[in-house]
Amino acid sequence: MEIEADHLEQLQERGLVTAKGRVRVRSDANFLLETNDISYNVQTRAIDADGVVRMCRNGEWFYGSRLHLEGSDDRGSLDHARIAMSRSGGRATAEKVVLHDRNTLTLHGAKFTNCNCENPPWYLKSDRIQVNRQENEAKAENVTLFLHGLPLAYVPWWRHPLRNVRQSGFLTPTPRISSANGFEVDIPYYLNIAPDQDATLTLHPTTRRGTMGKVQYRYLGAGYRGEFETHGIYDTQLNEFRGLLAIDDQRRPDQDWLIKTRVEQTRSRHFINDFEQKLVENSHRHLDSFSLANRLWSRDRAYTGFETGVRWFQDLQTPNDRQTVQQLPFAKWVDDRPLVPLGPGWRMGSMVRLDNFYQLTGDLTNRVDLAPTLDYTRSLPMGRLRSQIGVRESLYQVSGDPLQAGGHGDGSSHREASLANVRLDSRLQRTYTRNEHADTLFAALKHVVEPSVQYTVNAVNGQSGVPNYDSQANVTHNNPVLREFSTSNLFATNLYPGIDRISGGHWLTYGVTNRLMGRQVDHGMIREVASLTVGQRWAPSGQRDYQREHPFSDLVTSLNLFLTDRWSMRMGSRFDPYGGTLVSANSELSYATLRKDQYGVGFNLNRPETAETIKDATLSANFGLLEMWRWSQKINYSLEQNSVKNWRSGLIYEHDCWSFEWIAGRRLASSTVDHGGSFAGFQINFKGLGGYGFN
Repeated sequence: MEIEADHLEQLQERGLVTAKGRVRVRSDANFLLETNDISYNVQTRAIDADGVVRMCRNGEWFYGSRLHLEGSDDRGSLDHARIAMSRSGGRATAEKVVLHDRNTLTLHGAKFTNCNCENPPWYLKSDRIQVNRQENEAKAENVTLFLHGLPLAYVPWWRHPLRNVRQSGFLTPTPRISSANGFEVDIPYYLNIAPDQDATLTLHPTTRRGTMGKVQYRYLGAGYRGEFETHGIYDTQLNEFRGLLAIDDQRRPDQDWLIKTRVEQTRSRHFINDFEQKLVENSHRHLDSFSLANRLWSRDRAYTGFETGVRWFQDLQTPNDRQTVQQLPFAKWVDDRPLVPLGPGWRMGSMVRLDNFYQLTGDLTNRVDLAPTLDYTRSLPMGRLRSQIGVRESLYQVSGDPLQAGGHGDGSSHREASLANVRLDSRLQRTYTRNEHADTLFAALKHVVEPSVQYTVNAVNGQSGVPNYDSQANVTHNNPVLREFSTSNLFATNLYPGIDRISGGHWLTYGVTNRLMGRQVDHGMIREVASLTVGQRWAPSGQRDYQREHPFSDLVTSLNLFLTDRWSMRMGSRFDPYGGTLVSANSELSYATLRKDQYGVGFNLNRPETAETIKDATLSANFGLLEMWRWSQKINYSLEQNSVKNWRSGLIYEHDCWSFEWIAGRRLASSTVDHGGSFAGFQINFKGLGGYGFN
């Protein structure tokens, strides 16, 4: 025991050493005591300290007014104590702290918080809190949660980890209230299975639909990771069992192979709308399950890729999946390499694909697709020239009579196609330097013009007699559907998606992109100020099947504006020059402030040929009200129906130690009578403690 002080006195007849002034006591690296008045018993090694006491014990700092340590620095008591737990274990105050040994202590008349503020806005209060550093826990009974001095919640029993490590135990319950399910609450139990595995078991009772069970299992290791989660309930309102399953797995057996598995399956078509879940998107109308294995080889500017697997779909818009098409299995081989004997710029590509399409009705189609291509690229003084020629042979063997086969029944068929295209890309640019006396945002502007033109020639033979699986509409099945024409696929060489349909004929595609780049005066960064892309197709007489027999297609445009760091605009449109109508359009104007406030207004228009016109206006905002308060708002308004389709409002308070969010809105679903509907609620989150609220 080492004692340093301004004044030391030894009372030999009493076996005491007293110290006053600036007193410092140290026994080893894990104990330090600083005070202004102590008494040390040489025989019993007991320490009594009065006044301002400051003690560090095993990395934890204790502050108080009276300290007593018995025999060693492991046992004792401290009055009017404040404690700063080690390793972000929180802060506590107590009328009295009893030190049992190096790892355990008891706090009487205690308050506990994870907030590091001088005056914590929230704390837990209990008559007694027991702390065990070896077990990494603090536990108490009859605990009250206070927020800004007001009692907010009460729990009869509480346990909290001292360090940020995984530990089995109950998590914070999450209650909700909804018009469809009534009162519902998540009661989760976390299970720490192993360093690379954990699970969460959740009981989810509802007042209107029964009790749901949830199981989540996760694993993570070198070269693999995955998650399994399932929800199940016997719905007392519909008198049926309903459930949802999601599995994700990804692993690398070695550096070359990658295996991915995703399973999505439900026992009820409306489960994803009726219950709060994050396994699949609520807007999905198809669930996609797959297991894929792929490998990529690359060497000397050549690469080869292989992929194989299965895909299984569940159609949520049909009562069953007897007609739903599954891919069991498929395999794809691609190869691309330079043709050195022909000189620079020449490359040879090839693709071989095997697909098996199966339906529960027993219908089966086997497809083999072969597509070799020859590519040539050459740089020009003002751009680049690219050309490609290729052939495609597709073989089909049909068993049964699937809808996708067009009623042809059993038999075999094939489709042959030859494809060729030539594309020229150019680039022109000019730089404008500002006048040194001008007051402008940019020191220099660069105008870039990128015109492109492409001529495509496709010849197809025997296409009408082959099935159509991947170039079709979901509802009409065998009807071929063109790609949604936009600037993003302006230069597509096949106007159909997928493989089963190839757009025959020849046409000319042309487009131009204007870019304005600016170098800012203040920090010299170069950024895009504006970009405008305009494009169209032209086809000669007899080749106009894909543009309603007109010589010119619709005109597509896209515009991006970034005039300042705050204002931006994005627009895209498709215009019919013969009907003089806007077929589709989408736009959004955004504004951001230095306080990170964001505002946005938008407009969406769609005039499909087989459905009603859709005109929607959108509004989004996220802005500060006071120092720590924010408001968020999203609205989707139908201009055709003059009604709000869906909306969400939120009032948010954010503090370093806690946050509050009030939300309300309306979910869009196929039937808001039984599914989807409105919601409202609030959530309070405390740092290191969890969240409470109602939704």
